[in-house]
Amino acid sequence: MTTYVGAFAGVMFLSMAFSGHFETLLMRNAWTPLILVVILILIRWAPSSFHIRLVTSIIILSVVASMLPELLAGSITRLRGIMPHSNDVALLSILAPMAFIWTFPFAILGIILSGSRNALLGLAVMTFIIVMRPWKLVLVYGCLCGALYIAITNDDPFTRGFRDRLSQWLVAVDMFQRAPTLGMGPARYIDVYIPILDTLRPLPFGTPPMHTYMPWAHNIFLEQLGERGLLGFTVFATPVVVAWRHGTINKKAALAAFLVMGFFDLTFLKPWVVGTFWALVGLEDRA
Repeated sequence: MTTYVGAFAGVMFLSMAFSGHFETLLMRNAWTPLILVVILILIRWAPSSFHIRLVTSIIILSVVASMLPELLAGSITRLRGIMPHSNDVALLSILAPMAFIWTFPFAILGIILSGSRNALLGLAVMTFIIVMRPWKLVLVYGCLCGALYIAITNDDPFTRGFRDRLSQWLVAVDMFQRAPTLGMGPARYIDVYIPILDTLRPLPFGTPPMHTYMPWAHNIFLEQLGERGLLGFTVFATPVVVAWRHGTINKKAALAAFLVMGFFDLTFLKPWVVGTFWALVGLEDRA
């Protein structure tokens, strides 16, 4: 796994170097090298899965506990605690399968209090895999594709948030077409979103363009293609496949939840997403 971490870092720096904006992108991705070093240390020296489970449990409990002041103050919508956004609380909560079993109620509580529809979808996938075994994951993704089509073609208020993602995804696709090998640079999406969007109108399905501040593509797969190209997508996808083949049912459940959530959100612009991803694919779970 250390090879994959090194390849990820190497492609990231290559993409930044060929983007023509190396210094700016280096500052935006400053936390990533530090996170990767920590992951490498843990991969090399973590003596047992107990320590991984202990640290993961502490993270989940700390994040969920930080939501209590908001809850006690009477807030009933989208609690976020110490995290910048409610969705970030939910992301860390899906690490529960990598922690001790008694953390599950706290993780579920964090997801519910966050009010994240994306996280509820991830929780459903995670539970489905734990209960129904991973070979049936194809059914989950089939349902996901059907739900995505309904969300894009329906103007219902509940699904409008998913429908609005279309303009963001199309910009990422256009970025990939402009620079297919190394992309346009990690964390560069924010700079090119509006200029590229203005060239894509009209959008399919009559979707109104989201002509506003947009820091990431809200799809981690398209983000890799648009910002890091085929090489970046490869070093992202390969450790996922390896981790899936060799992981326990718990790791597969957490990883699947991450990937499903990544279909509608998640970005490597956020350091905790980078850390969560490499914790899921890089750390061995022998439970």
